[in-house]
Amino acid sequence: MKSRGASQVAVFIILFLSASAGWTEENALLSDSAALSRSVVSMGNPARLQRAFAKARRGEKVTVGVLGGSITQGAMASKPENRYGDRIAQWWRDTFPQAQIEYVNAGIGATGSDIGAFRVGDHLLTKKPDFVVVEYAVNDLNAPAFAETLEGVVRQILESRNRPAVMLLFMMNNKGMNAQEQHAPIGAHYGLPMVSFRDALWPEIEAGTIAWSDVEADEV
Repeated sequence: MKSRGASQVAVFIILFLSASAGWTEENALLSDSAALSRSVVSMGNPARLQRAFAKARRGEKVTVGVLGGSITQGAMASKPENRYGDRIAQWWRDTFPQAQIEYVNAGIGATGSDIGAFRVGDHLLTKKPDFVVVEYAVNDLNAPAFAETLEGVVRQILESRNRPAVMLLFMMNNKGMNAQEQHAPIGAHYGLPMVSFRDALWPEIEAGTIAWSDVEADEV
């Protein structure tokens, strides 16, 4: 993913977090953007996210985690700090300077939620995250049991001892395709916030306002 694409993803998520945390002035800067409006699939139940914000405001340790495939891992990122997860972690540090913000990147390229369900415990939950972004919408496309395995990932995170907040992120391939239609009902069932890179930018790509090559370095 190009740095511009990672930046766009981070913007959508950061403005979602800003609005949830009550940082309305920052959010207002881009409040008239149709793309930003489209990016929010669901605000979800805010209780767990608010609990993470409260910990950060008290100056406690807050662990931010991302779980997914190569997009999350940061394939083709110009430098590590340009990965979307790193940008999100930096938002937490900038917004809550009194807190100790830890960051865990549990992305592995060419893996879907089937593999994620087997490794989420060792690779992420052992770090006791407070906020987790899950990104499998591209790698789960056309997988035979992607809904079940994605739910397995979600349930393991939600039921872990730290009771973290979970956000689903829906990326896309260069044809605008992903598994959002299969994943979103799971997010809705568990009251998760959901952000869609596809819903935000694919209409702009189809309209010729931006090109795929502007935001992505390869086909995903």
